[in-house]
Amino acid sequence: MFTPNGDDHNELFKPITYFVSEQGYSFTIYNRQGMEIFNTNSPNKGWDGTHNGNQAPDGNYIYHIQFMNGIGKLTEKTNVITLVR
Repeated sequence: MFTPNGDDHNELFKPITYFVSEQGYSFTIYNRQGMEIFNTNSPNKGWDGTHNGNQAPDGNYIYHIQFMNGIGKLTEKTNVITLVR
C-alpha cells in the first residue's frame, strides 16, 4: 500500500534498486485503463502519486520495472500497487 498523504511516511513509491545500473532501467506506472501516468529511467526516482501535477485518485495501479541484473540479464516485473490517501 502506498499512502502519499503528506504525513512524511510512505510518500514515494519506488522499487528497491541497490546495485541496479541505469543502463536498461525503466520504471512505469499505469492506471486501470492502461494509460501510462509515470515513467523514469533513473533508479533514484519514484512516483509521488501525481499525474500531470494533480493527485491521482485512490485505487489500484499497475507498475512495470525492468533492469539488468548482476549477470547482465534483462529482468522484468509487473505487479499492482494500491494508492490510498
